[in-house]
Amino acid sequence: VEEFFSEPTNNILLLSYTNRAVDEICDALDNIRGNPPYIRIGSELSCEQTHRKRLLEEVIKGCENRNQVKSKIQEHRIFVGTVTSVSNKTELFKLKHFQVAIIDEASQILEPSLIGVLSAKNLTGGNAIEKFILIGDHKQLPAVVLQNVENSKVDNQALNQIGLFNRRDSLFERLYRLHKSNKKSLVWGMLHKQGRMHPDIALFPNYSFY
Repeated sequence: VEEFFSEPTNNILLLSYTNRAVDEICDALDNIRGNPPYIRIGSELSCEQTHRKRLLEEVIKGCENRNQVKSKIQEHRIFVGTVTSVSNKTELFKLKHFQVAIIDEASQILEPSLIGVLSAKNLTGGNAIEKFILIGDHKQLPAVVLQNVENSKVDNQALNQIGLFNRRDSLFERLYRLHKSNKKSLVWGMLHKQGRMHPDIALFPNYSFY
C-alpha cells in the first residue's frame, strides 16, 4: 500500500471478506508512516470503535450539499471496506477512479460477489478500477459455500474454457488454476517468507499441500 500511495495520483481501494479483516487493515494504515487519511465504507455496528471516525458518514457529516460531499471524497485517496459494503456503495465509482484495488481474503469470496465491484464503470463508461490484486490461499481458506460439489458443477463448455468448472470456486481459485500451468505467466505468485512458525515446521505443509 505504501508503494502505491507514494505515487501522488494513485487512488487505492482495499477490500476484504470480513469486517474483522477490514479492522486489521485499518490498524495497519494507522501505523503507516505519515498516517495517510482514508475512508472506511460500512456501518458503525460492524466497525471497531477506534476506526469509526473514519467512516464515510462521519467524514462527510459537516457537508451541506452534494458538491461538498464530492470534494471531501476527492480529498481522500484510500478507501477501505468489505466487498459487500462497497458493493452497496456503487455511487463511489462515479466519484472516484481507482488505480488499484487490493482484495485480502480473496480465496473466500465467491465470483459473483466480487466480479461486480472489479468490473464497475465510471461516468464515462470506462473501468472504475484499473488493476486488481487478489490475496488469498484457497487451500487454507476456500470460498464459504453450503451447496455440495455435484450441485455446483458447471457443464457449460464456454464457461469451462475460461476455467469455470464449479460455482463453489472463488475468482481467486479460477484465475490461479488458469495461470499456474503457464510457466511464463507473470500474473500470479506465491509468498516465500512467513513469520508464523519455524521454517523447518513450515516445510511439512509446503510439500504436502502446495
